[in-house]
Amino acid sequence: MAKRNGNGVQIALLLLALVILVCGILMITTELGHQVLEEIEDILE
Repeated sequence: MAKRNGNGVQIALLLLALVILVCGILMITTELGHQVLEEIEDILE
């Protein structure tokens, strides 16, 4: 039972990571993404 739950958590984390990765790529490849990245860089500085 614990093993199944562990696998479910791993799968959920993998899916979440994939979604974040895809969103990041889409943001970076658009002009809006570049604007957002510039704003984030300004905030970090």
